[in-house]
Amino acid sequence: MRKFLVIISKGLPLWVILGATAAYRWPQAFQWTNWPLSHLLGGFLVDEHPNVATSRFDLLGQKTVSWMFALTMFAVGSVIEPRNFLVLARRPLAVVFGLLTQFSVMPALACLTAFLGGFDPNVTLGFIIVGCAPGAMTSNVLTYLARGDTAYSVTLTTFASVLSVILTPFLVGWLGGGELGVSAENFWDQLWTISWTVALPLLFGIGLRIVLPFGCRFYDAASPAVAVLAIVFICCFVIQWTREDLAAATGGIFLGVVFMNGMGFVSGGLLARLYRLNRPQQITLSIEIGMQNAGIGVVLAATTFTDRRAVAIPAALFAIWCILTAAGLISFLKRRAKK
Repeated sequence: MRKFLVIISKGLPLWVILGATAAYRWPQAFQWTNWPLSHLLGGFLVDEHPNVATSRFDLLGQKTVSWMFALTMFAVGSVIEPRNFLVLARRPLAVVFGLLTQFSVMPALACLTAFLGGFDPNVTLGFIIVGCAPGAMTSNVLTYLARGDTAYSVTLTTFASVLSVILTPFLVGWLGGGELGVSAENFWDQLWTISWTVALPLLFGIGLRIVLPFGCRFYDAASPAVAVLAIVFICCFVIQWTREDLAAATGGIFLGVVFMNGMGFVSGGLLARLYRLNRPQQITLSIEIGMQNAGIGVVLAATTFTDRRAVAIPAALFAIWCILTAAGLISFLKRRAKK
């Protein structure tokens, strides 16, 4: 069983490619990913059509993809050792610099990418949402495989995820503004969505490890696999949800994703040198900045801008592309380390 879980957790790029291809080729088979949780749990037995949430606080009426994202954050929290937060006490400046880089460089790169690409307001807003998101939870696993500073990565991801509850909606509203159709109501929708899909599950996962420490071996084995399956689920959802928009998307959007992702890796590495971080920390910060949590971008687009599906296109492409490039980066760093 343990070997099976390891195969799942280490095969993320392959599962993402297979899932995205299947969702694009047979979108009808993945329509259930867009259903509310109440419908998935049994409402389909009595209702012909799924019922959407009546308010932002109607959790059972929220889309299943939001719950799957919450599951990934719970899984991440369950593998976080409380002692990892000692990194903040030992190296506070490294953590502060990392968080400042996360919430300044990537939003700036998103705006630059949208400006250079000359995209329409919906796609521009999509890039901004991706740029304002925290680092991805998969960065922790990738940092470990790349022989970076895993404790530093976990600390950055955790604090960035918590701070994103306020910073992401604020930055999206500030950079998006009225010209891109971001209203005050959108801010509160994003604030609530990030609170219950990111912050609360993360804290519950950490609490589970503290209250029930005897299950740590099980958490460490099962949680990465659960997170990988949930990420694949999210990718399948966004592919089938935006299939028509993706088919009509220009190559410029894909090039924008490639540019933003690549510049994120480069910027993180160069700034880490400027901060005088050691080699493992330089690798970590490069991955943390380049690996945006496009999953939360998908969730925000699906829950906040439901009538503007094109907003989710940059997040959909980024979620897949950054995983592939990170896998290539890890392979490069391993070969370089052997030499």
